[in-house]
Amino acid sequence: MRTLLLIANIENEQYLRDETVGLSEVVADVAEELDDRRQQRDITLETNLTGDDVRPQANASLLHTLLRNLLSNAIKYNHEGGQIIVTGQPLPNGGYALRVADTGPGIAADHLPYLFDRFRRFHGNAPGSPEGYGLGLLIAQTIASFHGATLRAESEVGRGTVFILEFGPVVGVSTGFMPPS
Repeated sequence: MRTLLLIANIENEQYLRDETVGLSEVVADVAEELDDRRQQRDITLETNLTGDDVRPQANASLLHTLLRNLLSNAIKYNHEGGQIIVTGQPLPNGGYALRVADTGPGIAADHLPYLFDRFRRFHGNAPGSPEGYGLGLLIAQTIASFHGATLRAESEVGRGTVFILEFGPVVGVSTGFMPPS
């Protein structure tokens, strides 16, 4: 119930976007928070965020939730001894792309279009893989949209999954006032 309320509040713009947030800082915070879970499964984590990853007019708490969902899934849906690689780089248009890749069992192509649907659940593709895709990815996508970003997934069964979060270019803060010319 709280999850649905969170989604509704985000969709209805009940949160402020009044912070300047460095994505590398959020990734580091989330990685530290999930470190025990990751180590229990002997999964390595590599991060490499380059360039200006600062997002103005953002909500740090919501971005933390988004990245926590992506990294938590990368741990949950990975092989014992697997790997997670988080990379980030500026886009030619002035935006920023963040990628969270895992070496898990992957997602079947026919499931990819439904990853962000409410309440859609699938059985894992590989023996021992957990059932998944509840509301966590919907929350992540809702938070991405709230920040003017897109979230998509690429995957291949047996090779892993990559979630790509792309923020648009940073635009100047506008008051809406235009002086007469």
